[in-house]
Amino acid sequence: MTEKNPTQATAGPRLVHDAVSPAAPILAPSASSPRRWALRVAVGAGLLIAGAVALTEHRRAAALEARVAELAVALADARTEIAARRQHLEAIRSSVAEMRDRVGALETLAGADPAPAPAAPKATPAH
Repeated sequence: MTEKNPTQATAGPRLVHDAVSPAAPILAPSASSPRRWALRVAVGAGLLIAGAVALTEHRRAAALEARVAELAVALADARTEIAARRQHLEAIRSSVAEMRDRVGALETLAGADPAPAPAAPKATPAH
């Protein structure tokens, strides 16, 4: 049997006793391995990418909100113009209706006998 050297460190996680409760051993953090560094780098890169995507989406949303505001103004202007054109068309319709009434009155007047027929001449007494 080979003897173990008590000063030689073991290859796994080492047990450390907590100062508050020395009977309960806890695992001490082992030296960082390349896997942990790779994981940390991957998590950091993921966070950076997520932040960049979030920033891009925020900018895109802000641009879309500005576009919506522009379109809302354009829509309000279009509605105002439509209302003005409707009023104008209504004024034209009423003018046309008035003109029809006048033309109808003129046609009635033109169809009427302009002057009564002259009465037959009366017989004049002979002299």
